[in-house]
This record gives sequence, C-alpha cells and structure tokens, in this order.
Amino acid sequence: MRGRWLSTAAAALVLCLLLPLAGVAAPPPPPRVGVVLFSATFRPAYLGLRDGLAGRGLVDGRQVTFDVEDLQADPGRLPALMQRLRQRRVAVIVTTTTPVARRLQALNREQALPLVFTMVASPLQSGLVDSLRRPGRHTTGISHIAFETLPRRLILFKTAFPGLRRVALFYDPEEPFLQGVIERYLDRVAAELDIELVKLPVHDRAAMQRESERLTRADIDGIFMLPDPRSVAMLDQLQALASRERLPLMVVDNSLLPRAGVMAYSPAFYEVGRQAAGLVAAILGGADAGSLPVQNPLHVRLVVSMKEARRLGLRPSDEILAQADEIIR
Repeated sequence: MRGRWLSTAAAALVLCLLLPLAGVAAPPPPPRVGVVLFSATFRPAYLGLRDGLAGRGLVDGRQVTFDVEDLQADPGRLPALMQRLRQRRVAVIVTTTTPVARRLQALNREQALPLVFTMVASPLQSGLVDSLRRPGRHTTGISHIAFETLPRRLILFKTAFPGLRRVALFYDPEEPFLQGVIERYLDRVAAELDIELVKLPVHDRAAMQRESERLTRADIDGIFMLPDPRSVAMLDQLQALASRERLPLMVVDNSLLPRAGVMAYSPAFYEVGRQAAGLVAAILGGADAGSLPVQNPLHVRLVVSMKEARRLGLRPSDEILAQADEIIR
C-alpha cells in the first residue's frame, strides 16, 4: 500500500515538473546570413565578415549561421541562387562586386530582403542607391571607392616604374560604364604621365587567352588591373602573362598580392568584409538597411611585393618603397 502511494506521488511529481516545460517553446534558430561571392577570389571578404560578426558576439554556428554561395564568375546563376536564399529564409544578403549587387537588387524587389554590398566601385554611379546618406531600396554597404582611386593608382604605378610607356588595361565590354570610367578617371592622367593606355576588351577566359598569347614586351611594358570582377576572376591569366613577359602587374586589391602582382593601392577585401559586419549586425538588430548610410573603407594602403619584383627581375623605385605602407619581402 505504502509502495503504491510512493509510486503515485513520484509520478505526480514528475508530471508537475514536466507541465511547465510543455508550454516552453524551443529557442528560435539563429538568423541566417547569405553571402554571395562573384568568385573564390573574394572569399577574404566573407572571412572578414565572419570574424567581424564574431567580434560583436555573433559567432558562426551559435548566434548566426552563414550560407556562402560562389558564382564562379557566372552571374547567370543568380536567379536560382536567389530562390535558394529565399527558401532558406536568410535575414540579410551580403554581396561582392557591382554586377552581383545590381542583379540581386533587381531580383529582390518583391521580397525586399536587406542587402549589404561590398566591392562596389561607385554605389551612386552604378545606380544601387538613391544617396549615400540614405541609400533606400533596402540596401546599404561599403563603397570600394575604386573609381576615385584610379588616378592615384596609375600615378603610383608610374612612380614605381618610371619607364612605363604602354600599359595594358583589360576590361569587360559587357559592363558599359567601364569604358566611361576609363575616359573619366584615367585618360587625362595617363596623358600627363606620358603613358599610352592599351585598352583590351575581354569578356571571358577564352578571349583573355587569345589576347595574352599575342602580347609581348614589344607591345606593352606593364599591366594595370581595373576594378572589374571579371578581371579578378582571370587573375591567374594576368599573372601568367606578367610572368612570361616579366612585366609589372598592378593588381586591384592588396588581398591579391600573395597570388599575383608587384603592387596594389586599395582597401583589402578582408578588412572591407570586417567593416561590413557592423552594418549586418545593425540590420540583425532591427535597423532598416536603406536608412544606414553607405560607408567608405576605413583604410587604403599601398603595398609593394619585393618578393614578386625580384622573381621577375624588376626593381621598384626607392621613392615608391619609401611611400609604401607595407613591403612584402
């Protein structure tokens, strides 16, 4: 009898303990952040974003999760990718490069997910935002100021290699504004520096291969990368040409120097991604993306790779070495 009473009491106690739990919902899953890379070359931007959010207490796998998509330099994949991100219910999308941001913004009109862009040379010129102070369109981000720094980059290139006379510019003819950018930001300063710009349209790797196979030191004596994501995706081909002909290559971003080039003057992909983490954190906290001002990069640095210059038998000027923020030896 006593044993039956104890069993009943124990069952009642367990039931009392469980009843409050029945009304407690499981904690919601952490918000998902979609990250769209134009190509694997832009992965440092994602790493900076991840580390920047972790520094704000939003750790991957705990307070936030990432869906990272690599377009492999094919924007044609964006409609299907956008559909996947919608199905995964991402809270915000972080993009790299102007073509990706523009296309995703068009695909995002109905659902109006917050967009944070990076590696966009000129947000206003590309039509991504209404203004830099109040961008609107559920969009904000970090301007790469890549157009504004073009004249300075060419001046630094000439300072490093005073003998430059004919400099190759490879550009994507499917990005119509790029030709206007060359005319606006580079043609006049090139003339002042006594440099002829050899403008070479290449829309894919096959075209790049054809152009690079015919070029020699008799045709050009330097290569200057434009802020064009397709050129970044073809970095290995630019490096192959520079190596074969022993030409100085000025890459478009400091983050690329471990792979190619003798110098760069830019923000770094990683640092821009880390800075974008502040915007993403604000959006996850409830801020309206279109009300967050577009930011400029916090740092623009001149980096010279003496390691690559020595490999090619080149000697950057003492003047440029004195100006460099960093020298890779």
